[in-house]
Amino acid sequence: LAEVGFEPGVVATRWFLLLFARDVALPDLLRWWDSFLADPRRFELLGDCCLAMVLDLREELLGSQSVVELAERLQAAPGDQSRLESCLRKAWALSLLRQRTQAPVFPPLSTAEAVQDMASS
Repeated sequence: LAEVGFEPGVVATRWFLLLFARDVALPDLLRWWDSFLADPRRFELLGDCCLAMVLDLREELLGSQSVVELAERLQAAPGDQSRLESCLRKAWALSLLRQRTQAPVFPPLSTAEAVQDMASS
């Protein structure tokens, strides 16, 4: 996106302000809004949906050569119902991943450090 000079805020702002009302058919829109309202953190799932759509379109976006082509592909998202459901499942997965309480240790502990950690517990 940066190589072509595309500003993702153009499309993301529309998604955030309208909650996908211009991009999704009404029955699907109600399903998405129900998910947004069911999220205990309220509308954090909305950002995860945006990220899930971009990830779902990754290969198409990487193949785009112009700003206009990128904008058209993103504005056409999410598209059909199967893609909507896929994006919503990915969004919930991203949300759960972000909410994990214990972050994995990085870089991994060496064997000696792991033994010392277990010994001190």
